Amino acid sequence: MVQKIVEDILYEMSVHISNYSDCTVLLGGDFNCDLDSPDEVAFIINNFARDNFLFRCDRISGMYKVNTYVNEALNRSSCIDYFLTSSLNALKSFYVIDEGSNLSDHLPVVVDCMCEVGHQSYTALNRSQRNTEPDKLEKYLRWDHADLSTYYSMTGQQLRPLLDRVTNLEKVFSSANIDFLESRDLIIKNVNDIYDGIVKVLDDCAKQTVPMHRKQFYKFWWNQELECLKHESIDAHTMWKHAGKPRMGQIFVRYRTTKMIYKNALKNFRNRKHQFIRMICTRHCWPNSQPPSGNAGGRNLNQAKRL
Repeated sequence: MVQKIVEDILYEMSVHISNYSDCTVLLGGDFNCDLDSPDEVAFIINNFARDNFLFRCDRISGMYKVNTYVNEALNRSSCIDYFLTSSLNALKSFYVIDEGSNLSDHLPVVVDCMCEVGHQSYTALNRSQRNTEPDKLEKYLRWDHADLSTYYSMTGQQLRPLLDRVTNLEKVFSSANIDFLESRDLIIKNVNDIYDGIVKVLDDCAKQTVPMHRKQFYKFWWNQELECLKHESIDAHTMWKHAGKPRMGQIFVRYRTTKMIYKNALKNFRNRKHQFIRMICTRHCWPNSQPPSGNAGGRNLNQAKRL
């Protein structure tokens, strides 16, 4: 049954590769089998790669048989994540990231490759980006992550000349000898110039001190505690690797403990995020009643999560 499913999928992929024979192919993911094993699925995939002139990136780069699946609880590891390419020259680098911040039993596989993008493809890419929802592309000033002390200092220094200019104008135009009707154009020009100057100063200082990112770039529930736990997990993992990955002893216990503490903390803070969103929805969306049950409540909660 599994072999039949794999054969059907690979057949469809072979058709696409044949239809776009002038293109470079990069195919990768969790193959869920060791391609160097006598497994029947591995045999089918290897035949597919041979028939379509695809090469394994791990062999090209010299990273042959590096484990990409590591299950500490079961004490099992294997190489089941692969990338295949039709061009030996396209691959610049291939490596597997093994560090303490990764809580998945699959290690990230990174492929760095070169490709040529034709004018038509580039135009199509720009068109697809323009058709994307504006909110997903637009960037916003994130004042909650700004260097506010530097911003205050910079704006204070750069707005001082404008403040002096306002003070001088106030003295001039407060004179009893000024005819405001005759000076109307001059007053308007000065006010506009000062306004433009204020906007420019605020904009220039914000660009230097306030990060701009798309919505959902930051995890609002992330804090200094999680950052410290993450670094502790990475340090313990690095020490464990340098010690030869022992399965017992203090180094192994510290590695397992810091990773588990970090994983549990992430789970707890994510749960707090959902509770916070539900509380906000209850207060602002249904201030005088209980939140609706069923799909209606779920839709409103999902909308709040996207904010």
